[in-house]
Amino acid sequence: ISEKAKKRVTTAEAEVKRLIDMTNDLLDVERLASGTLEMEMEETTSTRVIDATIGSMQALAEQHKVALARDDGEIDFRGDTDRLVQVMVNLVGNAVKFSPADSTITLIADRQDNNVLFSVKDQGRGIPPDYIDKVFEKFQQVEESDSSEKGGKGLGLSICKSIVEAHGGTIGVESTFGEGSTFWFLIPSE
Repeated sequence: ISEKAKKRVTTAEAEVKRLIDMTNDLLDVERLASGTLEMEMEETTSTRVIDATIGSMQALAEQHKVALARDDGEIDFRGDTDRLVQVMVNLVGNAVKFSPADSTITLIADRQDNNVLFSVKDQGRGIPPDYIDKVFEKFQQVEESDSSEKGGKGLGLSICKSIVEAHGGTIGVESTFGEGSTFWFLIPSE
């Protein structure tokens, strides 16, 4: 096929992938909301979650010239390792997309009373104060251009919230506009 046709096919493939991803995200949101998404609870550790997250995100971070660092100790707890990695991958992916080159994103796991506190701290653009309360709602973007420029659908943080709440936990963000954000979630360790 011609070069022009190849470009059209590539564009069509990318659009189909985007629509499939969005559909899967919507299905996850609905399954989580209705309580029909199965959680595979097991004995796990914070180290397993962070190791898997870094393994999944290292190439993307390198593409964006962003370093991934960690500050964690091994904390035992019970949870769905794969779903918690999904949460961390989403948080790190967002941090990578919105961080400048040559900055560092730190993945943190710490014990807080009878809970495990996971955090992703970046040096990105931060979130304007009037958006802080909205970022975990479905289809929310800090800027309208984020969807087209950064590839977001506004579902990832909503899914993260649902997964964390299914673990009996809470999720939040602390941000200083222009300086960076720390997204965190707290889940019971016992």
